[in-house]
Amino acid sequence: MPPNSTAAIDTFLRYYDGHGAIIVPMNVEDTRNGVADYVAEKYGNKVMIELKWGQCARVIGGEMQVNNLE
Repeated sequence: MPPNSTAAIDTFLRYYDGHGAIIVPMNVEDTRNGVADYVAEKYGNKVMIELKWGQCARVIGGEMQVNNLE
């Protein structure tokens, strides 16, 4: 995550009044780079993770095919 992203999340949480949510979108490359682990460790259940697949997750590397859930 870019450094200013954590500042934005921290600011949101500082003023959180029970309305709204922080949703961190990530694609396959983000998960390979440990973004999901970082977000889970730093924020726990205070933020949501949205995994993007297919054309919604366009990056330089393209898409991947999931053969099974394991």
